[in-house]
Amino acid sequence: MPLTTMSFGDFVFDPSGRVLLKRGHPVRMQAKVFDLLEIFITRPGECIGRAELYEALWPQSIVEESNLTQAVYMLRRALDEGGDGRTYVETAPRRGYKFVHPLRILGPSTRHGASRLPLLRSFYAAACILATVLLATSPVRTNSVPLVGRSAAAYSLGQYHLNLRTRANLHNSIAYFKQTTALAPASALGFAGLAVAYGLEAEYDPKGTRRREIDVSLAGRFSKEALARDATGPEAQTASAFLAYRFHHDPERAEMAFQEALRANPDYAPAHHLYALLLFSRGAIPAAVQQLESAHRSDPTAEVTLRWLGRAYIYDHRPGEAIRVLREALEIESADVPARLALATAQAQEGDLKGASSALRALRRAIPGLRDYVYADEALVLALMKHGHVEHWQRQRVERLLALRRIEPAEAAAFYLSIGQRNAAMHALEIARPDTPLAAALERFDPRLATLGSDHRFQQLFN
Repeated sequence: MPLTTMSFGDFVFDPSGRVLLKRGHPVRMQAKVFDLLEIFITRPGECIGRAELYEALWPQSIVEESNLTQAVYMLRRALDEGGDGRTYVETAPRRGYKFVHPLRILGPSTRHGASRLPLLRSFYAAACILATVLLATSPVRTNSVPLVGRSAAAYSLGQYHLNLRTRANLHNSIAYFKQTTALAPASALGFAGLAVAYGLEAEYDPKGTRRREIDVSLAGRFSKEALARDATGPEAQTASAFLAYRFHHDPERAEMAFQEALRANPDYAPAHHLYALLLFSRGAIPAAVQQLESAHRSDPTAEVTLRWLGRAYIYDHRPGEAIRVLREALEIESADVPARLALATAQAQEGDLKGASSALRALRRAIPGLRDYVYADEALVLALMKHGHVEHWQRQRVERLLALRRIEPAEAAAFYLSIGQRNAAMHALEIARPDTPLAAALERFDPRLATLGSDHRFQQLFN
């Protein structure tokens, strides 16, 4: 089949020369990302399954599942610098992706047989292009040395993995931020990234553990390094604010640092996002929603922001909006368990109990190890569907799993309230108390527990 030059929007795609032009200027991207674009353009409007894309891009290779997600992310950013890229590449949940922008055939490629433009086969070189896109959409304002080239690439990839928030991704983000500090030791950005990454990693370990203490210590050290290089920069101030309220119990200092960060850069998405969590911990739900919405506008493809925005909409009694943004989050990362659980909660809140039940069953089938963990959620939805009537063995199973700490106390409490067992709900909450202000707020303001608000026992739990 002869190679054909195509156009879409401001772009011209020349397959024979392996070049994508935007208003006449080459758009440079990683070879795999270009290959992905070529697959989409040759099959416009067609939903292409993830398995097929893996086979086409990495034939006879075993790669991590996140490789395709990251390639789609990079392609969307390259095509849509100021948005989320979904006007070009759309996600078909649980199926795959499709190219949805209208195409126009310009004619046979005139470069067939000509020498190709140099390809960006180096991982770092490719990431530099991602860095250019990411930093263009989230401006970096710093009084220290600006990041360019390999240091900018490492920093952007560190931010990408930081936004996914899993422990494995946090390990990756730490590695990239360390590369940033090695390549640009005079810049505050890599050190600020390390401070936040180590702080988030510390949250995976219980209080008092040696590993947590080491992570918190490293987070504090790198925060000081960032402030020493750029005392007023948004990155350094945001890292300082996060650590102040999360580990040093100093919300007033955190508030001032967040305000300083947003004065330095009103569009700095991480500051809006982390500030929202501080507001959430205070019970200022509408204000937290506003901050998360600002974070989402500044960085539309940050999956963690979408997840938290969906949760905040639930607490603000806006289930329809919660469902919308949580589905967006799952388009970016379909394996996000907290987002899938929150989606089921939002569906139940909106009255779509069948949808909520279906979502929970699908999650249990997809990840068998979560069978016990989601049982209280499933039992709650079943009780709501049966107007408070459940089998005795179902209640016994919730009691057993709660005693074994295999389900969350708040989920068990919500189940007990749905069957009219107020005392059992209080007992569930008393078994294990949250160890952070944010976790306490998630329990205290949980709309499913609203009927306990006037109970003096419930009030005493949070005094």
